[in-house]
Parts: sequence; C-alpha cells; structure tokens
Amino acid sequence: MSPFSTSSNAIVIGGGHAGVEAASALSRLGVSTILVTLRREGIG
Repeated sequence: MSPFSTSSNAIVIGGGHAGVEAASALSRLGVSTILVTLRREGIG
C-alpha cells in the first residue's frame, strides 16, 4: 500500500507498541488500515 493512501476501514493513531500491534492485527484480519504517527523513526 502506498504511504499516501487516503482510503481505509480503520485508522490507528499512535505508532507506539500498542498502536503498531493494533494496526498489525487489523491488517492480518484483512482490514485496510492507516497508521498515523508523529515521526516515522518513533514507530515501535
């Protein structure tokens, strides 16, 4: 998926551990997901 996609079924705000886990779980379930974080370097 392009990092500039504007269409999804879920939006996860926050790229900390919980946000990444939530986005990953949604993605594994086939849900189109956008992860929004302040800095790419801070993900995880």
